[in-house]
Amino acid sequence: MASHGNYRGYQGVSRHDGQNSASHVVDYRLQVLVDTLPDIFAGKDILDVGCNNGAISVHLGNTTCRICCPATVTGVDIDPELVKKARSHLSFRYSRTAPGETTTGNDPERNNYFPISSVMEHGHRPYPEDPVPTKFPRNVEFHCEDWAKTSISEAGSYDVVLALSMVKWVHLQHLDEVMTKGLREFFGKCHSSLRLSGYFVLEPQEWASYERAVKKNKSLGGNLQKLKIRPEHFESVLKEIGFNFLQKAEGKGLKRNIFIYQKK
Repeated sequence: MASHGNYRGYQGVSRHDGQNSASHVVDYRLQVLVDTLPDIFAGKDILDVGCNNGAISVHLGNTTCRICCPATVTGVDIDPELVKKARSHLSFRYSRTAPGETTTGNDPERNNYFPISSVMEHGHRPYPEDPVPTKFPRNVEFHCEDWAKTSISEAGSYDVVLALSMVKWVHLQHLDEVMTKGLREFFGKCHSSLRLSGYFVLEPQEWASYERAVKKNKSLGGNLQKLKIRPEHFESVLKEIGFNFLQKAEGKGLKRNIFIYQKK
């Protein structure tokens, strides 16, 4: 049972907006965020916490799409199999991408220049021998760790921290408080990881989603009863930690609202 939310395909595009689930289709939430705050990703160092199979991280880092254009993307997940899949997905997307640069917007023809049959027959393309860390795929990396519990190696390393449909699992596993490495500790760590004026992007699950989760994960039922903080309290908790609410990203395809906070 995926007691940390480490379901296969949890961050897939079709799960969150009902769109085409093909791997080249950019997650609708990214487009909504860019439409809401155009400079949110451009030239930024991004941390994707709970990256799952890497779908979001790879779309972010794929500079040939010309939608997000970050400097670097780091994805972290607790599940080693999902991290392995994320690295494979990165290699697969690079293997299908046309060589060279583009100055246009998202171009499906470039992103799918080499057909799947070619990749299946000839294998994945090797990464460039002369690595340029700000170019795809070298600008994306994945790590396996329980980020909620590990120590920060260096404070202020990122411009954007993403927590998309994952904070419920931190909350259910580690409860409310700092002493249990709980929700307050997680939010505090997100704050510490950001540079001044950096963005924290939070897509919280509703309380009913917590209740559904414990029905599937009976071992978490006792923890649910201990929680005093609920999703409607998150904004006040984040304000105490040092975040200002900036904007709410809404879109017709989104199943959940996405909240953008900024580090004071």
